[in-house]
Amino acid sequence: MEKTFECATCGIVTKEKKHLCNPVEVKSGEVCGSSSLQTAMMCAEETRRLDYFCTSCGRPAESADLLCSPRQVG
Repeated sequence: MEKTFECATCGIVTKEKKHLCNPVEVKSGEVCGSSSLQTAMMCAEETRRLDYFCTSCGRPAESADLLCSPRQVG
């Protein structure tokens, strides 16, 4: 099973731990729907590679399969 990580600083969810400044491993089914910081609070590097966000809770993620109601940025 593939691991999922969340940045404890900005809330982005990713499968690549190396992309986060403060990574914490989470269960993939438990990240979406919980509270998240706004995108404006994200690390500058993350805002450039952000591909999706959840239309339910606003959580940012690198891929749609990490969110319950994904929408692609842009």
